[in-house]
Amino acid sequence: AGTNLELLPLTTGIEQAETLPLAARYQRCDLPVKQMCGDRGNEHKFDASCWVPRSDYEVEKVSANFPGQASWHPGNRYHQFESRKIALTILAGMKNALKVWEDGID
Repeated sequence: AGTNLELLPLTTGIEQAETLPLAARYQRCDLPVKQMCGDRGNEHKFDASCWVPRSDYEVEKVSANFPGQASWHPGNRYHQFESRKIALTILAGMKNALKVWEDGID
């Protein structure tokens, strides 16, 4: 079983990546910019933070250390892509099942 990364748009540069949907950015890179998507030096591999800025609360200290981001780990963006594929497969199956059920009522 492959990862189906070929389903994602190709990232060809930093400016072009900003035009892609957030979940697809830096997931599949063209050869000249391969370092933007690889395991080493890919600052986009993980999308973690310990704090998301909010207008209703002022945090005293934000940590720059995010545990669990090992170089061998595929990253949470990879898991996001895999989970979306699974969710869409389940939703498509549910849609088909509801159609069969609806047709059986008529």
